[in-house]
Amino acid sequence: KQWYQRRVRGRNKTDRNGAYLIDRSPKYFLPLLDYLRNDELVIDPTVNPIGVLLEAKFFGFVDLLPKIDEIIRSGEKKTLEPLHRDDVTRAIITTPSNYILRFRGLDLSAADLSNLDLKHVNFSYCRLVGTNLTRTDLYGANFYKADMTDSLLDDANAAGVMMEGTILDGASMKRCNFEDPKFRPSSLLGAQMKGVNLENSNLTGVNLRVVNLRGSKLKNCSLKGACLAGADLEGCDLNGAELENTNLRGANLADVNFEDITTALHMTHMT
Repeated sequence: KQWYQRRVRGRNKTDRNGAYLIDRSPKYFLPLLDYLRNDELVIDPTVNPIGVLLEAKFFGFVDLLPKIDEIIRSGEKKTLEPLHRDDVTRAIITTPSNYILRFRGLDLSAADLSNLDLKHVNFSYCRLVGTNLTRTDLYGANFYKADMTDSLLDDANAAGVMMEGTILDGASMKRCNFEDPKFRPSSLLGAQMKGVNLENSNLTGVNLRVVNLRGSKLKNCSLKGACLAGADLEGCDLNGAELENTNLRGANLADVNFEDITTALHMTHMT
């Protein structure tokens, strides 16, 4: 500790009260400060141990380096296994309401997350293959470039979601609601959605520009004011769909079933 004190005094300036000003991240420094107080290294699960390792190297905690390395290696082994419902609910319970819960880049494949409140959660770059999100509240959630192949989102609230570049091939999204006038429009720009079942879903005002929806079911969907410019709709079933003010400019409409649509095609934007 005396050596550490000398290192701090040598590297940092003081304020007018004589307190040392340490220009480092308090998030990663806190475990080291607690170690000085208690002679025990404890790293909160929400803190990346790699950041603590960098701080330990900077401040010269040489004896702690092997221990932090071990924590990092054990964490890497754990992340090889997908997270489960208990892991997610535990994170929800322990995260303060004024913080955004982040699962960025984690594997949640085949997890049962049905009926959970996951509003505004960050799932960007996550692996959610076969994940059950039935009746889940996903209001404002971020799924940017996540892999959601064969996932289940029936009856989910997807208002305001960010799904740009998301892979949703084979997903079941029946009776999903993507509309919320009070929030930003949902965006699925460039998403891969081949063979998706969106029957009876509300996609009013959604950004579906250049989406690949080949062979998907959009029967009885509301696509009022939605943007499907440049989308691939080949072989889609749009039977009974609402297409009022829908932007279909440049879309591939080969073999699309327009039977019983509620709006005449000349009222949509196709050219």
